[in-house]
Amino acid sequence: MQSLPQPSVLVLGHSFVWHLDKFITESSLSCVTTNFQLPLSPKVQFSGIGGRTVKKLQKFDLPVVKRFQPTIILEIGSNDLCIPNCNVNDLATTIFHLVQRLHFDYH
Repeated sequence: MQSLPQPSVLVLGHSFVWHLDKFITESSLSCVTTNFQLPLSPKVQFSGIGGRTVKKLQKFDLPVVKRFQPTIILEIGSNDLCIPNCNVNDLATTIFHLVQRLHFDYH
């Protein structure tokens, strides 16, 4: 039987990600682990910068994706919703295009 490769999870986003990383790192709770107690013990990396929007993420943070080569990426877009007159349809389209780029350019 062939074993599955260890998955890698990149939690990419804004200050929520930074705070989550800090909480997990500093927590003494046994139920809080750096791999979220997921099967196959994934390698998890956090990359959160305060104020990140999807466009800033596209402009500045894609090298993190290229270096880490994650299986899964989580948490983007909520800072964009704080922008006055944010058009949710435009945001959804921007996120969709980012996901396409991540899928096709970074596999």
